[in-house]
Amino acid sequence: MIRLVVHSNDPRLQCVFSASLEPEFEVTVEPDADRVKDLAFSGQAEVLLLDFDSDYSDLNAHLALFDQIESCCAPIVVMSDDKTRSAALALMQRSACEFFRKPPSLVELRVTLRRAYEHARRGCD
Repeated sequence: MIRLVVHSNDPRLQCVFSASLEPEFEVTVEPDADRVKDLAFSGQAEVLLLDFDSDYSDLNAHLALFDQIESCCAPIVVMSDDKTRSAALALMQRSACEFFRKPPSLVELRVTLRRAYEHARRGCD
Protein backbone atom coordinates (compact mmCIF):
# COMPACT_ATOMS: atom_id res chain seq x y z
CA MET A 1 0.00 0.00 0.00
CA ILE A 2 1.37 3.41 -1.03
CA ARG A 3 1.14 6.10 1.64
CA LEU A 4 -0.28 9.26 0.04
CA VAL A 5 -0.39 12.54 1.97
CA VAL A 6 -2.58 15.22 0.43
CA HIS A 7 -2.20 18.81 1.58
CA SER A 8 -5.59 20.44 1.02
CA ASN A 9 -8.29 22.48 2.69
CA ASP A 10 -10.95 20.96 0.44
CA PRO A 11 -13.20 18.97 2.81
CA ARG A 12 -14.41 16.65 0.01
CA LEU A 13 -11.05 15.12 -0.84
CA GLN A 14 -10.65 12.58 1.98
CA CYS A 15 -13.87 10.83 1.06
CA VAL A 16 -13.40 11.04 -2.71
CA PHE A 17 -9.74 10.03 -2.73
CA SER A 18 -10.17 7.23 -0.19
CA ALA A 19 -13.08 5.74 -2.10
CA SER A 20 -11.30 5.91 -5.45
CA LEU A 21 -7.70 5.08 -4.49
CA GLU A 22 -7.94 2.46 -1.75
CA PRO A 23 -6.72 -0.26 -1.34
CA GLU A 24 -3.69 0.62 -3.49
CA PHE A 25 -3.18 3.90 -1.61
CA GLU A 26 -3.50 4.78 2.06
CA VAL A 27 -4.84 8.33 1.85
CA THR A 28 -4.30 11.04 4.46
CA VAL A 29 -5.68 14.50 3.73
CA GLU A 30 -3.92 17.02 5.95
CA PRO A 31 -4.82 20.73 5.92
CA ASP A 32 -2.04 21.69 8.37
CA ALA A 33 1.20 22.60 6.55
CA ASP A 34 3.40 21.92 9.60
CA ARG A 35 1.96 18.41 9.89
CA VAL A 36 2.58 17.83 6.17
CA LYS A 37 6.23 18.83 6.67
CA ASP A 38 6.50 16.39 9.59
CA LEU A 39 5.00 13.56 7.53
CA ALA A 40 7.21 14.36 4.55
CA PHE A 41 10.50 14.39 6.42
CA SER A 42 9.72 11.48 8.74
CA GLY A 43 9.23 9.11 5.81
CA GLN A 44 5.54 8.60 6.51
CA ALA A 45 4.58 9.89 3.06
CA GLU A 46 5.64 7.96 -0.02
CA VAL A 47 3.91 10.46 -2.32
CA LEU A 48 2.91 14.05 -1.51
CA LEU A 49 0.05 15.78 -3.30
CA LEU A 50 -0.36 19.54 -2.98
CA ASP A 51 -3.82 20.86 -3.86
CA PHE A 52 -3.39 24.29 -5.46
CA ASP A 53 -7.16 24.90 -5.65
CA SER A 54 -7.66 28.67 -5.68
CA ASP A 55 -11.03 28.31 -3.91
CA TYR A 56 -9.52 26.63 -0.84
CA SER A 57 -5.95 27.80 -0.58
CA ASP A 58 -3.52 30.66 -0.67
CA LEU A 59 -1.07 30.18 -3.53
CA ASN A 60 1.77 31.93 -1.71
CA ALA A 61 1.35 29.61 1.29
CA HIS A 62 1.51 26.57 -1.00
CA LEU A 63 4.59 27.87 -2.77
CA ALA A 64 6.25 28.43 0.60
CA LEU A 65 5.35 24.87 1.67
CA PHE A 66 6.76 23.51 -1.59
CA ASP A 67 10.03 25.35 -0.90
CA GLN A 68 10.18 23.79 2.58
CA ILE A 69 9.45 20.18 1.51
CA GLU A 70 11.20 20.16 -1.86
CA SER A 71 14.24 18.39 -0.36
CA CYS A 72 12.29 15.52 1.21
CA CYS A 73 12.60 12.09 -0.39
CA ALA A 74 8.95 11.76 -1.40
CA PRO A 75 7.86 12.78 -4.90
CA ILE A 76 5.65 15.87 -4.98
CA VAL A 77 2.63 15.99 -7.25
CA VAL A 78 0.69 19.23 -7.75
CA MET A 79 -3.04 19.40 -8.46
CA SER A 80 -4.08 22.77 -9.86
CA ASP A 81 -7.13 24.55 -11.15
CA ASP A 82 -7.06 26.92 -14.12
CA LYS A 83 -6.06 29.91 -11.96
CA THR A 84 -2.99 28.17 -10.49
CA ARG A 85 -1.88 26.19 -13.55
CA SER A 86 1.07 28.48 -14.34
CA ALA A 87 2.42 28.06 -10.79
CA ALA A 88 2.13 24.27 -11.11
CA LEU A 89 4.02 24.33 -14.40
CA ALA A 90 6.74 26.46 -12.84
CA LEU A 91 7.14 23.89 -10.05
CA MET A 92 7.46 21.15 -12.68
CA GLN A 93 10.49 23.01 -14.00
CA ARG A 94 11.98 22.89 -10.52
CA SER A 95 11.43 19.47 -9.01
CA ALA A 96 7.74 18.62 -8.80
CA CYS A 97 7.29 15.16 -10.21
CA GLU A 98 3.91 15.62 -11.88
CA PHE A 99 0.92 17.89 -12.05
CA PHE A 100 -2.67 17.47 -13.14
CA ARG A 101 -5.79 19.56 -13.39
CA LYS A 102 -8.48 19.67 -10.73
CA PRO A 103 -10.96 18.10 -10.79
CA PRO A 104 -8.98 15.08 -11.95
CA SER A 105 -10.27 12.09 -13.79
CA LEU A 106 -9.92 9.20 -11.38
CA VAL A 107 -7.97 7.18 -13.94
CA GLU A 108 -5.55 10.09 -14.47
CA LEU A 109 -5.20 10.54 -10.71
CA ARG A 110 -4.34 6.90 -10.08
CA VAL A 111 -1.89 6.70 -13.00
CA THR A 112 -0.16 9.98 -12.06
CA LEU A 113 0.27 9.00 -8.41
CA ARG A 114 1.49 5.49 -9.25
CA ARG A 115 3.95 6.90 -11.81
CA ALA A 116 5.33 9.38 -9.24
CA TYR A 117 5.76 6.58 -6.71
CA GLU A 118 7.48 4.26 -9.21
CA HIS A 119 9.76 7.06 -10.42
CA ALA A 120 10.84 7.79 -6.82
CA ARG A 121 11.42 4.10 -6.11
CA ARG A 122 13.65 3.72 -9.15
CA GLY A 123 15.62 6.76 -8.03
CA CYS A 124 16.18 5.29 -4.56
CA ASP A 125 17.32 1.85 -5.77
